[in-house]
This record gives sequence, C-alpha cells and structure tokens, in this order.
Amino acid sequence: MGRWVKVLVVGASLAAGCSGPVTPQTSLASPTVPRAATSSTPDAVVIPPLPAAPRIVRASPDRGYVGHAFGRQLPLGAPIPGRVVSAQSRFGGRLLGLTVGRDGDLNGATYAVISDDGGHTWTNYGPELHIDAAQGAKAVSYIGGAAGTVAAWGASIVATSDGGRTWWRTYIGGGIRSLTFGRGATMTAVAYTDDEEPLHPGRFAAWRYRSTDGGRTWAYRGLAAPASF
Repeated sequence: MGRWVKVLVVGASLAAGCSGPVTPQTSLASPTVPRAATSSTPDAVVIPPLPAAPRIVRASPDRGYVGHAFGRQLPLGAPIPGRVVSAQSRFGGRLLGLTVGRDGDLNGATYAVISDDGGHTWTNYGPELHIDAAQGAKAVSYIGGAAGTVAAWGASIVATSDGGRTWWRTYIGGGIRSLTFGRGATMTAVAYTDDEEPLHPGRFAAWRYRSTDGGRTWAYRGLAAPASF
C-alpha cells in the first residue's frame, strides 16, 4: 500500500514538472476603429431659385400716349417725313419702320410707320407708341411683321393684326431680347428676367413665350439661353 502511494506521488510530480509554467490567457483586444474623417470643405453654397415665370401673360389695349404738349395723335395713314424713320424691316412687299427724333408735330414721339414704295414715302400705322425719354417702360426699338401681324418690341411688345387699327401691349420680365414671327398670327418672344443668375453676376436668365393670337396672350414655353450685359 505504501509503495503504491509513493508511485502515485512521484508520477504526479513528474507530470507537474513536464507541463512547464502555465501562461495566463488574455482576452483579445477589440480592433481599433478609425475616427470619422473631418472634412475641411466649406459648407455647400445655397443657390436661391430663380423667380418663377408667369405661365400666361395677357396684353392690354394700347391707344397711345396723348400727354405731350400737342395733346393729340397722328391719324392712321397720315404722312410721315422719311428723315425721321429708322429700324426698317420688310413686311411682304412693304417696309416697316419706327419714327425717331423730333420733327414738328412728332415732338419726339415714336410711331410705327409703313411704306409701299420702297421707303420714298411713309404713312402712320398706329397710335403713338412712346415719347423719347419719357416712357422708358413702353420704349420700342425694333419692328417686324409677317402674315398680317406687325409688332414692335424693346422694353415691351406692342402688336397689331388688323392693319394698325388696334394695338396690344405686353410687358414680360425686364424687357424683350428678341421676337420672331411664325405662321399665321404666331410670334415667339425671348424676355429677360429681372434678376441676375446667383453665381454669374451680370448674366440674366431668359424666358421664352409664344403667342398664337397676334400678341393678345403669351404662354410660357421654357427657359432660353441666358444673356450677359
């Protein structure tokens, strides 16, 4: 019995000696999570929206300006001195023009005029459109026509489709950049907006409008190429 106890004790000692020191087990460290990178880019620029274009713009009858010293208008068909006519354009076999400057009863007034003999003689084609330097909002600088419709444009559009007896004036945006004539009484106008583009000082967005009734109503047809000043 004593011998067996001794053997067990010796065996246990040997087993303990062979196993070596026990290294304590450590828990695995959590992986390092990188910090979120902080951006040095400045905050995005907030661009204000451009003003919304009116969907429909309606003209008003224009009977001319009678507030000058003479207090009267030249009658339809009255002769006009050729030396005060400019901005000529062809209208079928006729010429269209605008009066400019000061000459007698004209007193600086602008009228649409027409010539049937190549510009040798001119006659009045409608009411007084505006007075030089007195009606900037009504000022017109260009005139054209097609298919029975005549229109002058600049700060506004004024148009007729009944031989000059009735004229209709329209204001769109900050003024009219161009006006083109299509079939029938169709016209397409490109108008400046009143506001500059936010990221482009000096450049103005433009709206496109179309009229199919000789200039009495104009419907929005989208943006046009911007213009710079």
